Amino acid sequence: MRRGAGFLLDASVLIDYAEADLSILELVARHVAPVHIALPLLDEVAQVSRTDCERLGILVAEPTLEQLMTAAAARGGPLSFQDRLCVLIAEASNWTCVSNDRALRHECETRGVPMVWGLELMIQLVARGQLTANQAITAARAIAAINPRFITNSVLTRFTMRVRKLRK
Repeated sequence: MRRGAGFLLDASVLIDYAEADLSILELVARHVAPVHIALPLLDEVAQVSRTDCERLGILVAEPTLEQLMTAAAARGGPLSFQDRLCVLIAEASNWTCVSNDRALRHECETRGVPMVWGLELMIQLVARGQLTANQAITAARAIAAINPRFITNSVLTRFTMRVRKLRK
C-alpha cells in the first residue's frame, strides 16, 4: 500500500465486517491506511451508521455531482450504480477499492484502480502484528458464513494458509 493512500470499501465489504467484527476496520484505519465509504453506499448499509463510522475512524466520502451523474448515466453491463461510483471515487482519490465482486474488480483492473479483496485487509493487519492469525481466521469464517457466495471454502482455505504463513 502506498504511503498516504487509502481504502474505499464497497457496501458488501462493510456489511461483512459489520456482521463479523466491525472493530477490524478500526484497526485497518489506525494501522494500515485511512478507510473510506462513499455516502451513497453507506446509506445502503442498515448495520452501520455515520456515527458508527466516525467512532471507528471510517471516513465518509461525499461524491461530487459529476461522479454521481457519471455513475448514473452509465447503463447496462454488470456494474450497479454503486459499483460505478466506487470505481470513480477510488480512481479520482488514488484509493484502493475493497470488494469481493468480480465485475467490480475487473472494472478496477481495466481502469488501473488498485483493488483488494475484503479479507486482504486482515492479512495486512496480521502482517503488522495488529491482529493474530487466529483472530483473522475466526473473522474470515464468520464472513464466509454471512457471505458464502463470494467467500467460498476455497477462498477461506487460501486465506487461512496465507495468514498462518505470516505467523511463522
